[in-house]
Amino acid sequence: MSNELPKAGFTPIGIYFYRFAAGSVVLTSVRDVKSEGVDSLCEKITGSIIDFNIQNTGRVNAFVFVIPDTDGSLKKGSPDYQALSSTYVKLSKLGYVVEIEIVDLAAGDVARIGGLIDRQLNKIVTGLGAASAAAVSNTGSLHDDPGVIAGTAAAAGDVSANGETGNPANADKNKKQSLRYFGPSNMIVIYVLIALNVLVFIAGVMLEAKYGADYLKVYGIQSTAKIYSGEVWRLLSAMFLHADIYHLSGNMLSLFYLGMVVSRFFTKTEVLITYFLSGIVGNVLSLAFLPANINSLGASGAVLGFGGVLIYMLIFSENKREFRSAGNFFSLGLMVVYNLVYGVVMTGSNINNFAHFGGFIAGFLMALLFERVFGKSKRQGDQ
Repeated sequence: MSNELPKAGFTPIGIYFYRFAAGSVVLTSVRDVKSEGVDSLCEKITGSIIDFNIQNTGRVNAFVFVIPDTDGSLKKGSPDYQALSSTYVKLSKLGYVVEIEIVDLAAGDVARIGGLIDRQLNKIVTGLGAASAAAVSNTGSLHDDPGVIAGTAAAAGDVSANGETGNPANADKNKKQSLRYFGPSNMIVIYVLIALNVLVFIAGVMLEAKYGADYLKVYGIQSTAKIYSGEVWRLLSAMFLHADIYHLSGNMLSLFYLGMVVSRFFTKTEVLITYFLSGIVGNVLSLAFLPANINSLGASGAVLGFGGVLIYMLIFSENKREFRSAGNFFSLGLMVVYNLVYGVVMTGSNINNFAHFGGFIAGFLMALLFERVFGKSKRQGDQ
């Protein structure tokens, strides 16, 4: 198990392993109930979770404790199992997302208290149970397999696989690097994007007041004929133009609220890529399907790209449970869905549904790529 956790992106720190997952730190530890006693273990689990959470700005709220059970005494219904269940209930009432997995090392079974927090960790723990059962089957005794025992001890964080103690200084350094998501958020990117949209709008108002025409719209609005004649910059410039103050205000409010979510879980570069790519994809879709005589402008395609990210994280992410626990995002998700449906239902309105759906789909796919492709490549590169 100690070899598998780093492959899954977990970093050792003291007696724990942790990794970033959708706005939470999935903190896991393998503890031996026989050496501590279940009452003492429950106290340590509760205390360590609360302490770790306080030290990390209150945003860390996903915890897994794997309890090896060498003789099956922790089966469901036993007093010790009930004590662990009570600990889970207590921590859940305090607002923590907790999971306790009891691995029967003799039978190879895994009993779970709480919902599934981390799919990768679940595969590792299930694999540990299967390996234990195979070891017993092959040797007739769990303790005849030094690999299982050594792996369990090392995963507990007391010693490394070769018996050497860990380096607290390196652990602390790794912790700070991993918890960069839990320091200042990347809202600065959202503030800059909002400022750009507002400044462009003010500049347009000033140009119209002085010259009688908003030349930013004249040369920047999305126009099918102009784009096909070579003015492709309009696919980008149209993202920063708005018809009036109400149009601007609606888009900027949506950008602010959705940006608060995305900027917590994406890096600055990922936020910018998602914003611009979503806006451009929405405008390209508009170019392909809107009538040639209809012009388009607005940041709604780019903004709904963040909406696509939100819906992906809420429903399809590998770590959706931690994401949901990090905030009340369902109301924002309903707002996103409402905007998409409203545009379809309100036929004859001046809403550009192609930009909306194009941006939404682009953002959704970017979230999937960042998690399933780029995130996986990074974990493999760190091995």
